[in-house]
Amino acid sequence: MAHRLNEARMAEARLKEKRDKREKEKATGVRGNMSMAKHIDTTASANHSVSALGFEYRQISAGRQAEHTRSYMRYHSNRSARWAAAFPNVPRFTGGAVDISQRLPKSSKLKRFCRKGIPIDLRPAVWMQISGAADKMKASPGKYEELATCSDDKYAEQILLDMHRTFPNNIHFRPDGCARQKQLHRVLVAYSNHNPGVGYCQGMNFLCGMLLLILDGNEEQTFWMFDGFISQLPPNMFAEDMKGIQAECSTFFAIMKEDYPELSAELEKRGALDVMPAIVVKWLINSYVDTVPEETVLRIWDALIYEDWKVLYRVGFAILLMAYRSGELMTHDAATILEFLSNIGWALYDVNAVFEVAFEEIDVKGKVRRARINRLRLANRT
Repeated sequence: MAHRLNEARMAEARLKEKRDKREKEKATGVRGNMSMAKHIDTTASANHSVSALGFEYRQISAGRQAEHTRSYMRYHSNRSARWAAAFPNVPRFTGGAVDISQRLPKSSKLKRFCRKGIPIDLRPAVWMQISGAADKMKASPGKYEELATCSDDKYAEQILLDMHRTFPNNIHFRPDGCARQKQLHRVLVAYSNHNPGVGYCQGMNFLCGMLLLILDGNEEQTFWMFDGFISQLPPNMFAEDMKGIQAECSTFFAIMKEDYPELSAELEKRGALDVMPAIVVKWLINSYVDTVPEETVLRIWDALIYEDWKVLYRVGFAILLMAYRSGELMTHDAATILEFLSNIGWALYDVNAVFEVAFEEIDVKGKVRRARINRLRLANRT
């Protein structure tokens, strides 16, 4: 017990040291100014940027964007070198089918590396291994094609209706009826046949669509990866009666009230707690897709796929705490807070700052643990 207490104190000391350093450096972006949301360009532009996965995204000012890009590229280069040294057998992905021949056993070291980010060219192979998708695919050859071509799927029409709503800001999902939409439809139909107890629910199209982009349109691997991904999310998240996601939302606010009473009281005083469930539901059910920048989503998923759904809670609290500590969140009424939180995610380019709070502060204090969330979730379902 004493050993764990000393570790916690040392971790908190390191976190304080990092915060002091950031303040001295007056870093740009989210680290230095959560009001960066004001600098996001939410209007259409002929000069919009397109990401590596084909997303046209809202940007912060050109200067801030350039500084972030330079800083993160240095970080990514450093992490790539560390991954190559620590896990030299992980195959690099260059398109087509992901090489799943090399097993990657879970370990505390791998968990730490996933939290710090998986390099782009290693991400597909690592995800396929740590999610269990590779093993399931090897054990069931031909299963995907059988499920995808089943003609009596009751969700097929609803899935088809959601295709044009899936990533309209991504060049690979346009125009309606394009190849990526057809692939996504097949994978979702296959999954609804594979897991009829879950079937299909709106929101799954975004999760599966992101995986389809990461895996370069390989349907079979996307199917098994999606199956593994869903298993990492809270139980009954996609239940048709919505009771699952309602319980998650209630659990989220119960923890916030217990652990961050000042934040909760301020939001309640401004009437924001009545409108915030709309934000939290989107965060949880979409696993932050279409809420934060692409690379931030992928970094969140690196940790989520290894660890499971508790990561969604920790990231959500980190976002709220960063906004609250900036002071700006508490200067608005409920409607403006809702708009602020709807847009603030797009300012979260500095995912390392978010993870410092989520994993070095919240995690160290032991507040958002799986057992506690399960207990509160059960209470909120009764």
